[in-house]
Amino acid sequence: MTTTQDDEPDQHGDRGAAAEELHLFLGQAVERLDETATASPSRIEQLADAQLLALRAIYHELRHGHDQAAQHVAALAKHAETMNDLAQSMQRLGGMLDEHAHALSRFRDR
Repeated sequence: MTTTQDDEPDQHGDRGAAAEELHLFLGQAVERLDETATASPSRIEQLADAQLLALRAIYHELRHGHDQAAQHVAALAKHAETMNDLAQSMQRLGGMLDEHAHALSRFRDR
């Protein structure tokens, strides 16, 4: 079993850094075990490999979920800012239309 180290560093504080270090340590340990592995692994070694793969899958899913949540929060913040700008523009437009209607009514009254 080989590991890849192409993941970018986690940006979720101390817990994220600790998880990243643990992940790197685990990957290095697995590589060392792969280098010294016997020709045919025992049933216990196969079970341990399966458990390791399951744990790594869980780690990556959780990490990916945190990354997605951060992206969604950033997108929602941008959307809220855009909607706030739109609301302000609509309020200004409403004021201008009110002034225009008032000017037209004064013009008609003459």
